[in-house]
Amino acid sequence: MEEVGAWVADGLLVLLVALSGYTDLRYQKIRNIHTFPAMAVGLAMGAVAGGWVGLGLAFAGLGLGLLLVGILFAMGVMKAGDVKLAMAMGALCGPGEIARGLVLSFILYLPVGVVTIVAKSGLRNVWKALKRLGWFFYTTVHPLLKAQPLDSEGMTLAPFGVVMGAAVLLVHFGNWMNSTSFWGR
Repeated sequence: MEEVGAWVADGLLVLLVALSGYTDLRYQKIRNIHTFPAMAVGLAMGAVAGGWVGLGLAFAGLGLGLLLVGILFAMGVMKAGDVKLAMAMGALCGPGEIARGLVLSFILYLPVGVVTIVAKSGLRNVWKALKRLGWFFYTTVHPLLKAQPLDSEGMTLAPFGVVMGAAVLLVHFGNWMNSTSFWGR
């Protein structure tokens, strides 16, 4: 019975990533109709499969997705849909996999972002985007300057939800960045 539950959770994770990836690419939105039910099912499946411990792990994954991507949302770097997608995947995968998936997505996002900017708006805009991003981070960490919001008007943005979903799938199914393959132990 436990194997069927894992199969259902895996299928739901793939469906969530596929639907969210499609809407992120097509409409630059990740829909609540995809993320909130996935969160609820992830929490319920955690409780059914592991009792209070499983529910706790599902909540920990959901909370870690909220914390890590929520900080970037608060800084104006990410959109709310990205936060909700991270929370849903965290509820389905647990804290270890969502943490590794997010680290991998941050690593993969830079080359994907550069390719997206070049493909959609030319090489000149890469420099403009890097300057805006650099100024944003500089004013955020400098103690004497007021943090400036990231001005994304007129910028070509790469869909982070697609990259994040692919990274979590690589971690979940491909065992990427696990303790034996990535950390060298």
